[in-house]
Amino acid sequence: MKKYLSLVLCVFVLTATANTAQAFDKKDLSKVKKTWTCIECNLVGANLRKLGWLNVFGKVDLRFANLSRANLTKAKLRKALLTRADLSGANLTKAKLMEANLSGANLTKANLSGADLSGAYLTGANLTDANLFGANLTDANWTDDSKCGKGSIGKCVSDKKSNIPDNDRVRGSTRHIFIPDPDNDRVRGSTRHILDHDFTKEDVDMKAKPYDIRGK
Repeated sequence: MKKYLSLVLCVFVLTATANTAQAFDKKDLSKVKKTWTCIECNLVGANLRKLGWLNVFGKVDLRFANLSRANLTKAKLRKALLTRADLSGANLTKAKLMEANLSGANLTKANLSGADLSGAYLTGANLTDANLFGANLTDANWTDDSKCGKGSIGKCVSDKKSNIPDNDRVRGSTRHIFIPDPDNDRVRGSTRHILDHDFTKEDVDMKAKPYDIRGK
């Protein structure tokens, strides 16, 4: 009987210790609610529902914070700094994350359903098993640094025009190329007419229109 009670007591102590280690820091929670700034804070499982709605301090700054399993439902986090924050398992349902910096953030199994991530920076973020149902990703910088185009609801639809590498663009111009013909009686030439917006090199090649200029 004594052994059984000792075992139960041991399990209770270990569980309580683990829960304490994983729980949010009350001082950190108080700080973030008062100032909306708490870098490297422990906010594990904290209730931050509608955080930022009465924000008079500007951007919410939670860089490197541990927000694992935190409740951020309908939080107002426009342009928030969440670089490398741990948001794994966090509830971000209908959160306002427009232009927020989530670079390198851990969003594993996070609930982002209905969230507005338009223009957000997600480069290097981990979105494994994240719920993006109904999330607005228009103009967001995706995890691989590509740009999400229009219609990016629930998933990132690549914006092909924005993702053309700069060194593969040809600026609009008109080019005249003349190549002498060996018989000297004919000058072979070609002209390329390019509109005043960018084309890829392949597009330019397709625009080539050869013609001959005959001489007397």
